[in-house]
Amino acid sequence: METSPCHPETLFAGDSCDIQYCFDCKMMHLNLGAVTLRLSRRQFDEFMTDLAKGTANLRQREHGQNTFDWSNVTTLNS
Repeated sequence: METSPCHPETLFAGDSCDIQYCFDCKMMHLNLGAVTLRLSRRQFDEFMTDLAKGTANLRQREHGQNTFDWSNVTTLNS
């Protein structure tokens, strides 16, 4: 069985994670220390959206507001 080469390029290197994309296998690589998640672009976009929503909900709860009105949120797509 032949596998395609994988040569991820770093898009962002942060304190908590590195984000890479491989143009050969068309996968996002999210490196969190010793753990690497390989996600399709769609999965990565959905994961990032979910993280943003979870973070927004946590901030709202920390400020004593248990509900969040998503109608005021604008999603930016690049």
